[in-house]
Amino acid sequence: MKFIVKFYIIIILGITGFSLVQNCFEFELKLYETYLTPHFLSGVVARVVLSLYFVIALFWMFGKVSRIIKTATLFLVSLPIYFFVFDVLKDEIIVLSTLFNFSSGLQIPFFLLGLVAIIFAGKNSFSFLPNHLWVPLTKYFFSIGMIVIVFVANPLFLDEFTDESQPFGSAEILESELGEISTDTELRAYFSTSCPYCEMAGKRLMLLKKNYANFPSVKLYFLGTQEGVDWFLEDTKTEFDFEIMETEQFLRITSGSFPKFIHIKNGTPNFLYSGRTFNYLSPNIISQK
Repeated sequence: MKFIVKFYIIIILGITGFSLVQNCFEFELKLYETYLTPHFLSGVVARVVLSLYFVIALFWMFGKVSRIIKTATLFLVSLPIYFFVFDVLKDEIIVLSTLFNFSSGLQIPFFLLGLVAIIFAGKNSFSFLPNHLWVPLTKYFFSIGMIVIVFVANPLFLDEFTDESQPFGSAEILESELGEISTDTELRAYFSTSCPYCEMAGKRLMLLKKNYANFPSVKLYFLGTQEGVDWFLEDTKTEFDFEIMETEQFLRITSGSFPKFIHIKNGTPNFLYSGRTFNYLSPNIISQK
């Protein structure tokens, strides 16, 4: 019985971690959407938490676990339940499956049973491996390896946390090509309806507009058909004003690379961002009054 309990805990941690690693971007946005981390730190926190799923599973596998490990396990198993409760109470933007594509009706009992298993194991700490030196060495070796794998599979770079704003005047885009410009401060996003990176950017903008203080108004400019735009807005759950552009004008502004973002401040084009340079620091820069 003790072996089954411990094995179940290892399985639930491993499967959840593996499922979330494949949806790392959605996971970091979910942490931000549910107020567990600020946007600037969401990428780092997401990868640390993902690493913990595998590291904690290894600690359960190799020997007895400490109170800290048990507490961390309770947090990791409770996290999907918290997401589920949050989505029930509020209109979710990020739809995240923490257990592959199983329905919530199947996932929640799986995690609730995991909580029961952790509580039971907490009162009956045991180990089914011999107390030899190779056990802790193996545990730490594979733990470091799993952390490396998570960060290599979903890398973060230093320039994602620095100011990568490009002044609009330095770009080969004429202000006249932008058409009518509002006198207010806004962020223009140029998306293609068939671009997966644009879909992710759309979800991110919706969250930033909802949660980020002083985030400017957003308007979307699309390359695509009305049908494609309708599908894009429904899929990403975005609710911004939009305009479908002529192909030639869209390509002149984006140079064929999208998503592209133009920050307009007080009626004047201010900054230009690509999908890469609109990073974790950018919302803070364009939200300054």
